Amino acid sequence: MTCENEIVHGIQGQLWDGKNSYGQDITPSYLEDTFFKTLSAAVKYAKWKAKLTPNPARNYYAPNLFINGYFWSTMGIDAKSLRIDANSAFGKPIVEKYGDKTFSLNPANTPVVDKVRTEIINNAKKAMSL
Repeated sequence: MTCENEIVHGIQGQLWDGKNSYGQDITPSYLEDTFFKTLSAAVKYAKWKAKLTPNPARNYYAPNLFINGYFWSTMGIDAKSLRIDANSAFGKPIVEKYGDKTFSLNPANTPVVDKVRTEIINNAKKAMSL
């Protein structure tokens, strides 16, 4: 698996758990999201999402940004920032809504960071014939 894939999968894993790059719940939560006109609508949506994407590790009201997989399938990595670059027209509003703090690796992803770091070091040594 490439470094890019490792990072994307790491970020997707934390999104699945409803966590941002600080290890906190993704905001706005369903209860805070102005998309929902009533509290009842937000609760109904949260129930639907819990059935669609069950995950006991995720706060019931924290979004995981997954519905049908399309957004996730468009995720790539911006090489300068190591953050998700959602190139699709569908992904841009999601990234804008939830902000940069949501789309980079959080501290819980130490194994991914360590693996990527090792690969970078090994590639650098190989390139320098060390």
